[in-house]
Amino acid sequence: MTLTDIQLQLQDLSCRLSYATKQDKYLSSDLQKRINSALQMLERLVLQSADFAGLDVGAIKDALLQQAVQDPGHYDQFNRLLDQLDELESLLIQIRLMQDAEPEFVYKETIQPYNQV
Repeated sequence: MTLTDIQLQLQDLSCRLSYATKQDKYLSSDLQKRINSALQMLERLVLQSADFAGLDVGAIKDALLQQAVQDPGHYDQFNRLLDQLDELESLLIQIRLMQDAEPEFVYKETIQPYNQV
């Protein structure tokens, strides 16, 4: 799955969370924080190189490792990007686990039915 695909899925999930009821929003506040962190991480990675957007995390890591070998003078920069990719993967795992533990957040009608007297 490419970084663009991951970003679209996270944006969709974030949108669904924004339409959740107040109770669901309370339950999902940690999930929303992790989604926001992952989206920010994705933006930073794509800003490093536009080519990253069309690649999956594994392919980006492979490319960075090859570049680090070819250009050892910039090893710290490559290492920092690899750390960011690891952090992104960790956030994605946390999001998946939280989704499994919490109910599915879908748009719910929040208007109460009219009570007739």
